[in-house]
Amino acid sequence: MRSSRQNNLLIDGISLLFNNVVFCTIMKHRSREDIILAILKASIGGETRARIAVKAFVSFSLLTGYLPYLIEKDLIAYLQNEIRFKTTPRGMRFIQNYEKIGLNPLAPSSNRQRIVSSMW
Repeated sequence: MRSSRQNNLLIDGISLLFNNVVFCTIMKHRSREDIILAILKASIGGETRARIAVKAFVSFSLLTGYLPYLIEKDLIAYLQNEIRFKTTPRGMRFIQNYEKIGLNPLAPSSNRQRIVSSMW
């Protein structure tokens, strides 16, 4: 007979496994823009590389590849005195515009392309 503690641990383990399988299925094929969005959202308050990687569900090496590009496009700023990365106002506009597009799947693709290209 199992104790209630063992049952709770078993349930937690099954739940964690289920969530991991669902997460892996959902996150398997993300577009470049989806990854950028996740990185920008993760760095809103100012975060270290490691925290951004965890929050955005990207590998550290993938994040390291994206950060110079995001800094160059002025979507993220590196705060040297704090050793953190923070989303810039332009990055915040990217988030707002991208979510607006994502929430409206009926928007014509030409309109989506125009909005995305205006963000760069």
